[in-house]
Amino acid sequence: MFIRPKLFLSLLAFCMVPLILLALLSYWNDARIAEASIQRDQESRSAELTKSFSELMLGSRTQTNSSQRQMPSSCATKHALQVGRD
Repeated sequence: MFIRPKLFLSLLAFCMVPLILLALLSYWNDARIAEASIQRDQESRSAELTKSFSELMLGSRTQTNSSQRQMPSSCATKHALQVGRD
């Protein structure tokens, strides 16, 4: 049985168009999911970094405040001046 080339190409296009559209839709969906995953990972890393930086700064302030309380007032002033120069 022989099929005409024009009819064959028409049927091939008719069958391939939905498959190509489905493949493009799947690719777009996977790319969107991957991008969201990357963004969520970056946000969590940024939050961890911000939290550790805040804890470090809070600890540094607490340590500085406690060391100033322990020093006599003239030593605390001298220490504050030295810190200001650094």
